[in-house]
Amino acid sequence: MLLDASLQVGGAVDPVRDPRVAPIMATVMATMRRVVAGACCAVAGAVVVAAPVLAAPATPAPTVDQKQDLFMQYLTDHGVPFTSRAQALRLAQSTCSTLGSSSPTRVQDAASAIQNDISMRPEQMQLFAGAATTVFCPTVKIS
Repeated sequence: MLLDASLQVGGAVDPVRDPRVAPIMATVMATMRRVVAGACCAVAGAVVVAAPVLAAPATPAPTVDQKQDLFMQYLTDHGVPFTSRAQALRLAQSTCSTLGSSSPTRVQDAASAIQNDISMRPEQMQLFAGAATTVFCPTVKIS
C-alpha cells in the first residue's frame, strides 16, 4: 500500500496523520500497552495473550489488505522478525486458528508454532501474537 509521504514519519505510517490507520492502530497499541504492562506474559515457555481491547467502529471496517499492511508495518516497526510477508501472514492466521480452538493447550500450541516457524525472543512472540489476534481475530478470547 503506497501512502502519501505526508502521512509518513521516518518511513513509517504516522497513525496520527492517517485517518484510515488511526482506529486500527489505536486498537493495536492499546493491546501492545497491555502486553508491556504485563497483561501478556510468558509462562512456562507459553505465550498468554489478553483479550484485545476493541474500539467502537467510527469508520468503515478496514479491508483485508489494510489489515495485512498494518500488521506487517507493526512487525517491522517493533523489530519482530519474519522471513517473508507470506510467512508472517500465514503464521498470524494459524495463530488465530490455534487460539480460537477449544484445546486446553491452545496457548502453548500457538507459542510453539510461532517459535518453531520463526525464532523469536519471548517478548517478540508476545508482540506477534498480540498483533495477530488484534488485527485478524479480535473476537478470540483467551482464558
